[in-house]
Amino acid sequence: MQCRLEGSDLEIYGLTQNTKTGQYMMVYQYANRGNLHDFLTKNFIELTWQTKIERLAS
Repeated sequence: MQCRLEGSDLEIYGLTQNTKTGQYMMVYQYANRGNLHDFLTKNFIELTWQTKIERLAS
C-alpha cells in the first residue's frame, strides 16, 4: 500500500499492529528532520494553533 496525505511530503507505506496492546501504527517514510511529537514537545508554547495544524498537515 502506498498513499500520500494531502499536503504531506511523506509516503505512508502501510499499517502494523502491536500484538500485545492491539494498537495500530502507520509506517511512514523516514523523516530526517525528526518527528511531529518531538517538534511539538520542544516548541509547543511558542507555536499558534494554526501553525500546529499546518505542521500536522505538512
